[in-house]
Amino acid sequence: MEQQFDSRTSNFLNWLVSSANVQISTKVAFEDLRDVNQGRALVAVENIAKNETLFEIPRAHILNVTTSELGKRSPEIQQKLVTSVGHWEGLILVILYEFKVLREQSLWWSYFEVLPSAKDMNNLIYWSQNDLDTLNPSLVLDRVGKDSAVEMYNRVLYHIQEFGIPGLIDVTWEEFVHVASVIMSYSFDVERSDFGGNEEQSDEEDDYYTDDDGEDDSSVLKDGYFKSMVPLADMLNSDTHGCNANLVYSSTSLKMIAIKNIHRGDQIYNIYGDHPNAEILRRYGYVEWSGSKFDFGEIPLSTVVNTIACNLNVSVSFIEHVLNYIKSSDSIDELFEGETIILDAYDCYADGGIVTECVTLIQVLCVLLQLPEIETYDEGSLLRVLHRIIKKVLQLIGSGRVTKNTVRLWEQIVDSRLKDYPSHAFREVTPDHTTPHEDSLRQRMAECVLQCEVRSIQNCFQSIENQFQVIDDEKLARNILKRKIEVSERSNVKRIRG
Repeated sequence: MEQQFDSRTSNFLNWLVSSANVQISTKVAFEDLRDVNQGRALVAVENIAKNETLFEIPRAHILNVTTSELGKRSPEIQQKLVTSVGHWEGLILVILYEFKVLREQSLWWSYFEVLPSAKDMNNLIYWSQNDLDTLNPSLVLDRVGKDSAVEMYNRVLYHIQEFGIPGLIDVTWEEFVHVASVIMSYSFDVERSDFGGNEEQSDEEDDYYTDDDGEDDSSVLKDGYFKSMVPLADMLNSDTHGCNANLVYSSTSLKMIAIKNIHRGDQIYNIYGDHPNAEILRRYGYVEWSGSKFDFGEIPLSTVVNTIACNLNVSVSFIEHVLNYIKSSDSIDELFEGETIILDAYDCYADGGIVTECVTLIQVLCVLLQLPEIETYDEGSLLRVLHRIIKKVLQLIGSGRVTKNTVRLWEQIVDSRLKDYPSHAFREVTPDHTTPHEDSLRQRMAECVLQCEVRSIQNCFQSIENQFQVIDDEKLARNILKRKIEVSERSNVKRIRG
């Protein structure tokens, strides 16, 4: 196996230089880091200065719908790949054609041979239900997206039949998942040269598990970029703490540039986006054992609602009724300027930061639900008082203040969420540079994800108190209640005069 690994690496390097016309600095070289779970890695063999070019790849030798042989079969296929086929479906089709039909005759064969096989991939789409269960209660489980993958598989099969591509009629689900997972792990969204731009990073947001990127909604022509495989650039490992290189491009080529000084012996790292460990695992099939720089935990809306209902002695159904008002009222929507404070979940970042939407929602509910007999208000009165509370709360939070009960409720919400996690998630997140046994790797990665989420949520326990000035609840509540009484009295005067 080691001899095959080395020979494929050598063949790939020869192909890069002789066939793909890639210019590679003599200061970098591949190193086999499989013993620390990092596969092929690019390392510095000499000191590299900031802004030095590590390698340069001609645009003609990145793989996408315009460079593949599939588009060259006919002008009709080429036009559809660019104008009417979704980005994901297009790149999946051209890779399947090159790899499954052309095989050794493909220009890209030496490149394909260094890409991971299905058995080597750990994206969450490959995890069994038992494996996935070890990730409970992480909300990443809601984003595995197998249903979306099935929909895309069916679209790919439709296009294969539409194009009449010999040799692709029998594409299996397993083949589709492998190619799509390779694309999610390795592809770049490269802006078309005629759209301008000066920098491009690895695909950060779009992925085939969650994007209903339909054939009529998105295309190369409409969106102005190519979803592309970029040989050599995609061989760089990623590290959110140690990124030292970045991909930039011109109208003719893509260059990997050092963004800081790199010492001899250091690995060259790119970055795949501002992702927490849970997303890194879902998309790319690995974790950063010490935690991602961008880690966060998530608190579901249901946890917020249930905790507030319990602590303020109101029914969950009434809170849900209030939330529906907030979501459906045009006047409230105007107060929020089209934004929403009602999210499926709220992020708690490792650095102690929490999203303002969460603080705003808790403060609104805190004030509203402390009003006497609030659950007996008629619809019109409830909407009026809710409108006024939101207006006051936005002013309050905008001035950097919250009430004491909001702080107390937040701490109860954090405590409730932490109780969802298993005991092993409360262990310290520690580096692990060994190669876990194959049978335990996924379990170890799941534990790391949960530990990172717990640490992030714990770091946010006192976030509201640390980030806001805390004031008494009574004064704000009296102000709201007084306003309600004044409105009610004016309404009664009007009825008497009428």
